[in-house]
Amino acid sequence: MTKKQKSYAEMLGEVDKILGELRTGEVDVDLLVGKVNNAKEMLDAMQKRLADTQKEIEKLDIDVQS
Repeated sequence: MTKKQKSYAEMLGEVDKILGELRTGEVDVDLLVGKVNNAKEMLDAMQKRLADTQKEIEKLDIDVQS
């Protein structure tokens, strides 16, 4: 079974929720490392998706100018 890839907006919402929990101190200290690690993984995936999108847009721009 393959895991459904989350959309950029879904990941952003989850990261925002985690940051909100951290700001208000609502995170159980036993879950803190896991939540921070999860947020980092999503941020890394978001950054890669942005870079890939930028490359695709640049490729389209080259194709249009040709």
